[in-house]
Amino acid sequence: MKQERMKDAMKDTFSKLELSENAKEEVWEQIAEKIEHSNGKKSGRIQKVLIKTAAVVLAVVLLFAGINKLSAGKLAEAVTGFWRADKNSSEVLRETTDYHVMLDSVYAPELWECTQKRIVFAGTFGVVIYDRTKEQVTGTINLSKTDNNYFNADTLQTKYLLEKDSLWVYHCKNGKPAGRCYQYDLSACGSAKNRQIVSLKPVTSQKAQSDLETKRKEQQKGKYTDTWDRFENRVAVFDKKYFSKKAIKQQLRDGTTTDTCLVLEWNAKDDSYRIYLYTQDRKEKTLKKEKLSIQASGVEKKQIKYPKYSVASKKKLENAVINCFYNDPVLFEGCVYQAYKYASSVETGKGDFAIPVYKIISIKKHEKQVKLLGEFTWYCFAVSDQTVYVSNSGGGVGVMYMTKEEQRYRVTKMVHPRDGAYFIEDLLRLFDRDKKAVDQLLAMNSQDVLQKELKEYVRKNNLAINSYKAFGWDPVKLR
Repeated sequence: MKQERMKDAMKDTFSKLELSENAKEEVWEQIAEKIEHSNGKKSGRIQKVLIKTAAVVLAVVLLFAGINKLSAGKLAEAVTGFWRADKNSSEVLRETTDYHVMLDSVYAPELWECTQKRIVFAGTFGVVIYDRTKEQVTGTINLSKTDNNYFNADTLQTKYLLEKDSLWVYHCKNGKPAGRCYQYDLSACGSAKNRQIVSLKPVTSQKAQSDLETKRKEQQKGKYTDTWDRFENRVAVFDKKYFSKKAIKQQLRDGTTTDTCLVLEWNAKDDSYRIYLYTQDRKEKTLKKEKLSIQASGVEKKQIKYPKYSVASKKKLENAVINCFYNDPVLFEGCVYQAYKYASSVETGKGDFAIPVYKIISIKKHEKQVKLLGEFTWYCFAVSDQTVYVSNSGGGVGVMYMTKEEQRYRVTKMVHPRDGAYFIEDLLRLFDRDKKAVDQLLAMNSQDVLQKELKEYVRKNNLAINSYKAFGWDPVKLR
């Protein structure tokens, strides 16, 4: 009876999945067969088998089906045996499917290979090797471990050369090979037998040479086309989606020429990206979409509690600025001159820590209030393998108003100038027409202020953060 009740409950769970009726039946038949197979066993073991099977089913429903709406075959395979992922692979998969993937690019990851059997794509947060026949990620590479994750930098650019199962990864600086080149063996990826998503390590390493770049250019000549220029009806096709900048041009056996790119579609329901292959026939202009079964790993990210930004207690004005950010971020965010409308909230959830970054240029103390001219910005940072990226920011230059209460100061208002032609005039009006102070503010470099404050924050708190990567720029060492 217990067996039947468990079986009925599990079948009811599967009936709620977003699969076709045939697919649900296909999956359920495999599960039911597993349960029925336990009939010949002792009663004590039957219950253990059922409980174990139920736990697996629940994990599949919550973790996989909810994230990626897997195919029936893939879901059944997951039920009978999960593919395991170690810490490195878990991080690569997580940061390839959540908000991280857009922190350093406006495009989907680069498509490095697309065959009937295998897909390889890469971006700032790693390389993913996907078995198309098994509908399964079989391997990952963490490129930051070898200093080769430059997909949106100023002078640095990641390059690759792929021959069968041998993958070489290196980077160029100003168009010339620099640093070291690392070779990976893709045949070492996981298999159906071991069910392990393998975090690949380099098998060889050598100085990147110019002949390697020459060979790469020859091999990839004519391989890629511009995705936006090549795809028909691109505005409608890519609306609210991210696509790889370059598409792979392929000549099929039947003579058909196609273009294939990687596409990220945001799914608000589970707060992650779903990954697709979009393929378009050049002649017929037909578009085919193939959803890849790539999901974030169930391994939880290690939570680190980062300290708040702080300064010496004797710096009372600065402490008032800092306290305002942590206690009332909406007030710190401020309003625009003459509009005086504050934001309803400040988003710092998508990131690992948030700090105020400010630079006080000049101070004017009046009888009942203090005015500070400067930059009052906040940044939310996401940490990935000892590098920080900006996930969100707000605030800016303007005038902060304070009142003195006993032995401390309290922020009462933060006002920013309007854009365009009003910008300088608004600053002058807000700060008693002090042109010298306003000119000093305009001469300030905001990125220099950010880097200096971030370095100090990392040093003071002895954090395991080595570099800061601004969008579109080379990384900056922080320690």
